Amino acid sequence: LSVRALAPTRELMTGVLGFSVTAEAGNRTRLTAGGPGPGHVVDILEEPEAEPAVNGLGTVHHVAMAIGSPEAQVALRE
Repeated sequence: LSVRALAPTRELMTGVLGFSVTAEAGNRTRLTAGGPGPGHVVDILEEPEAEPAVNGLGTVHHVAMAIGSPEAQVALRE
């Protein structure tokens, strides 16, 4: 993920979604959930000067994450 400011995304992912910060180097922060393997790692690049994103053909407009059960999903929504 490329973001202008790391703090709000980091807070959401660690405070609400249960990710842990596992590495930091320069403007890159690595978060993991459920282990370090494929599909469990998200790298966030803090780029304050990045151009605003524009949705269009070929862009990523959302990222889906797995959750353990329907009950856990309801609890997270609340």
